[in-house]
Amino acid sequence: MDEFAIHASGIRKVFNVPLEHRASLREHVAGFFSRVERHRFVALDEISFSLEKGEFLGVIGPNGSGKTTLMRVIAGIYPQDEGSVRISGAIAPLLELGIGFNDELSARDNILVNGTIMGMSRSFLKENADDILEYAGISEFGNMKIKNFSSGMRSRLAFAVASRVEADIYLMDEVMAVGDHEFNERCMARLDQLKSAGKTILLVTHDMEAVRKHSNRCLLLDQGRLVADGTPEECITRYLGPQ
Repeated sequence: MDEFAIHASGIRKVFNVPLEHRASLREHVAGFFSRVERHRFVALDEISFSLEKGEFLGVIGPNGSGKTTLMRVIAGIYPQDEGSVRISGAIAPLLELGIGFNDELSARDNILVNGTIMGMSRSFLKENADDILEYAGISEFGNMKIKNFSSGMRSRLAFAVASRVEADIYLMDEVMAVGDHEFNERCMARLDQLKSAGKTILLVTHDMEAVRKHSNRCLLLDQGRLVADGTPEECITRYLGPQ
């Protein structure tokens, strides 16, 4: 087991989704004594795979195929209903970028707060705040409150902070969607640095070129099932057809 960073066996995750939508307080009160019908949605269905330390794994598939749910189960955010997940090493889930930001604080203050929550020391964050702001392309806005940022600026700052976390395994969900082409190139360069340092990376993305260029292995999910596990080209061809 020591050679594996992640070993997943028979992961199953089911959500009970209410079929009836109650939007108002009156509807909730009126329906208090009535039973809400629910639909069982199988988000993950018997997912099994092992990932060696130092691998760069691309995870692809259509929307709703279970990619994000899989990342959240691996990160421990969602408990699986069946199966097991074994992790060897410290894990850094970059899944909901910027969720811990305080809108009333400046970008510089949010670097300190958010980075501290992620386990980085305040001295490290203070020393690297200028580099983080520059990396995010917002050096001139370091003292501006986050509430005045665009969604792209928030996401770039969030990735710039989160990617500084020291871990053995990095879970990335759609980091390619956080900025323009230039920033995306910086994101991937950072991931390549982590890979060169022997880190294990799981990247959920719709960017097939990023998967081809950076991954050495790929998983294809569809309707909660693992339908392919192989080289990036094999999985992309299975997903999109011959190019």
